[in-house]
Amino acid sequence: MKLFVVLSLFIVSNTVFVFAQKNLIPKEDSSKSLGKIETEAYFPGGNSAWPEYLQKRIRANIAAKKKAPAGTYTVVIKFAIGKDGKTEEITGETNYGYGMENEVMRVIEAGPRWMPAMQNGKIVRAYRRQPITFVVNEK
Repeated sequence: MKLFVVLSLFIVSNTVFVFAQKNLIPKEDSSKSLGKIETEAYFPGGNSAWPEYLQKRIRANIAAKKKAPAGTYTVVIKFAIGKDGKTEEITGETNYGYGMENEVMRVIEAGPRWMPAMQNGKIVRAYRRQPITFVVNEK
């Protein structure tokens, strides 16, 4: 089997949320979303650096090594970018197995700090969803 990784990196389709911190809104509203953020968190080097980082580090053969059947698998990983720029709360929203979700989470966790998001002039936590498509071809 031969495996290819196609990175589905649609900046527009990435879901970005900012959740209020206790000190930003009254306690009874602390779970409400602030909505669209003013300045999104971004990867060092800009928009083109993020897909390049993922492409260079994801081990494309992980699913083939674990004998995944031929097919197309789009894994979705959700993660937070903390106020300090670290990636946190990295979880898989899909569960295809064959090591694919774990591989993407490993690469995201090992990455450098991001520039954090800003809302109302303050640094805030932001959440992102990252789809990655693995294509396994039989050969």
